[in-house]
Amino acid sequence: MQYEIISNYRNDDRLRGLFNEISKATFGIDFEGWYKNGFWNEKYIPYSVLMDDRIVSNVSVNIIDCTVGGKKCRYIQLGTIMTDDNYRNRGLCSLSQCKEQSFQQKSRNNRYKRPSDVLSYTVHERMCLQNQQP
Repeated sequence: MQYEIISNYRNDDRLRGLFNEISKATFGIDFEGWYKNGFWNEKYIPYSVLMDDRIVSNVSVNIIDCTVGGKKCRYIQLGTIMTDDNYRNRGLCSLSQCKEQSFQQKSRNNRYKRPSDVLSYTVHERMCLQNQQP
């Protein structure tokens, strides 16, 4: 089973098209309009498993900057988590594999919480519903 984990490909028409194929099949969502209107920027980073010239699994990182209690904070949110039905139960993109890679790449400046913290609470739950400071 040969595969490659790819990321930061929003400006690659072929790879973005492959991403759109799996997102349409999984969620019925096409991100192309979002991209063409400038909303897919450097703060949305998909980490995808490329196999058999298809994206077969994905988890995306959203970088979110906010201010809480006058303090600027940076969080990550994991989303667009999907695996093609024909490739499930193979461990291709377990959250531990992809989240660790994305977290390590993006945490060089130590501005993110631990991956387990990000998985435990969404930004909305953590700051708005529970009114807790990070």
